[in-house]
Amino acid sequence: MKTARFRAASLDLLAYAAGGAVYAVGVTVFLAPNDISPGGVTGVATALQQLIHTPVGGVVLLLNLPILLLGLAQFGRRFILRTATATVFSAAALELVARLAPPRPTDRILAALFGGLLAGAGMSLVFLRGATTGGVDILAKCLNARLPQLSVGRLLLLMDVAVVAFSAYVYRDFESALYSALAISVSSNVIDRLLYGSDSGKLMLLITSQPDALAAAILSQLGRGVTRLHATGGYTNAPRTMLLCAVRRHEAARLRSLVRRLDEQAFFLLLDVGEIFGEGFRRPT
Repeated sequence: MKTARFRAASLDLLAYAAGGAVYAVGVTVFLAPNDISPGGVTGVATALQQLIHTPVGGVVLLLNLPILLLGLAQFGRRFILRTATATVFSAAALELVARLAPPRPTDRILAALFGGLLAGAGMSLVFLRGATTGGVDILAKCLNARLPQLSVGRLLLLMDVAVVAFSAYVYRDFESALYSALAISVSSNVIDRLLYGSDSGKLMLLITSQPDALAAAILSQLGRGVTRLHATGGYTNAPRTMLLCAVRRHEAARLRSLVRRLDEQAFFLLLDVGEIFGEGFRRPT
């Protein structure tokens, strides 16, 4: 039991150190030298460095301290301790990389792409071990408890917009905001890919007068399982059969064509799914 805990703690620390280092390279080598904001607390820190020459790592720690204390009651001691540890590693890495790795003023599109990719990869390593890098995600969840009419996602977006606008003002460059939006978008997509994997796909909900024929065709032509759900028409109160089927994204077009060919009057929804576990997809871990 103790050995397992020690191994898990060691993996946590290794992930926080590696994630902080990768994140720091993205910010320090690519984003900050090209006046591109990574958003969040680090975006504020890099803008302040440009404005009053403060150390990025030190400001990240200073700004995160009250946020972590604020989140202690809502998130619990264990999560906040993990996040505080990851934040310390990240701040130390920002300072260390700034001293060791030379900045790379380069084409700003390339800087936004590679900086966003590295920042997203670094944060993903931390997220995968049950922590965050602190900052606005904790603040957004705390604010959501007081302002439930605003979703966490919307609060995060508003705060990132404010940080990017502040950075663009400091850099005296409107284009900086556009490159920052690109970098943040790349970072978010990398996080989604690494956290949720490539087994995202589509979920079909299908109401049809030909459930037997469609279920058989999906099984034989796509090799996908189908689940039958009993449904009742809201207007007619007539019993209906609904088919549920999960497919990968590249199979969605074939599924759509198959449904239209067998039942032109079918009513169906194709929904985006972040993760799919089970037979024919990824096994849960």
